[in-house]
Amino acid sequence: MTITPAKDYLAGGQSYFYPGAGDPVPPGGAKVLLLTVGGICVTGNWSPDGRFLGWAPLPTRDKIKEESLLK
Repeated sequence: MTITPAKDYLAGGQSYFYPGAGDPVPPGGAKVLLLTVGGICVTGNWSPDGRFLGWAPLPTRDKIKEESLLK
């Protein structure tokens, strides 16, 4: 396994949705990643009360890979 130094790591893939800028809101009651107005990522349910800037779906798990790692 090759480890990438943190200084060379660039996150990619899924980005946040910003409902205040016209993006869709998440399905009602869905647990999602939430970006707070302070720039912190938390999990929970979307609320249009001004606490959150954006949201993103939770990552999916690969249970087959997880199982192989636990053997």
